[in-house]
Amino acid sequence: MEQQERVEATSDYWKPPFYVLEAHGLDVWLVNAKNVKHLAGWPKTDRLDAVWLCKVAERQMIRPSFVPPPPIRRLRDLTRYGLSWSGGTLFAAMVRRSRRRDVHRSS
Repeated sequence: MEQQERVEATSDYWKPPFYVLEAHGLDVWLVNAKNVKHLAGWPKTDRLDAVWLCKVAERQMIRPSFVPPPPIRRLRDLTRYGLSWSGGTLFAAMVRRSRRRDVHRSS
């Protein structure tokens, strides 16, 4: 039987553990925190959240969120964070060009 892992999506904090588990060949699901809300009135701790997430997953009461395949994620990160393929930053180059253009316009 294949080992299954469920990771609750919280901001961007889910990414490193998700990517590591996925790289090790595990079946990893990213689940929306809204879909696995804990019961009202119960104390909320990380340990209880983990137990609750396991129970919900065992009963197949959740479904995975969409996580693009690794090549698409790399492309999205590249465009989102302004990195260039050569290792420098595209954003920094754009800022320099913009400043030069503003200097030429004002003179």
